[in-house]
Amino acid sequence: MANSFADIARTLQQARQQQRLSYRELGERAGVTELSARSVLLGRSAPKLTTLIALADVLGLELVLLPRLVAEGVAAHRAQEPAPLSAVEQLVQDLRGRQS
Repeated sequence: MANSFADIARTLQQARQQQRLSYRELGERAGVTELSARSVLLGRSAPKLTTLIALADVLGLELVLLPRLVAEGVAAHRAQEPAPLSAVEQLVQDLRGRQS
């Protein structure tokens, strides 16, 4: 759960990197300048809500407000789930399964 602007910026940055978008491409698609997109994703500036929504939308993300009790329940549930395997860990697991 994103509890701070830094968490939101980090989530947006990770999505941008996964999608291999440059700050320029992201900014153009979101209707903001490259400098604005970069500043927001690096946590250097506190953007307008409309800018955050536009950046998230381009990255296929949704900003959602939840009652705190619901957010705490989701966070507690996530803490109980095992972390997803990396691509390398998945390959190793698959190879081990084939050797059995």
